[in-house]
Amino acid sequence: MGAGNGEGSIFADNGRTRLEIGGTTLYPIALMGRGWNEAEDEANARLIAAAPEMLAALLALTHPMASDEDLSHALAVIAKVKGGEA
Repeated sequence: MGAGNGEGSIFADNGRTRLEIGGTTLYPIALMGRGWNEAEDEANARLIAAAPEMLAALLALTHPMASDEDLSHALAVIAKVKGGEA
């Protein structure tokens, strides 16, 4: 089945999608149709949001003069990523 969009046509054959433009066929490199998993999506969002803070905490821990406060901060960031529990 195909649907023209003015630029080309989009087809789905046997579960695979393709785009045809001017005689060129393009296939996607990733399939994103696995559905929603609310718990996993929320966990991924927390991880992504905390990534800069996690990097800073890890860098502080690698410093030769890392302190107990640095460790406490890293544990707090881990708790944030896990949704409140360390």
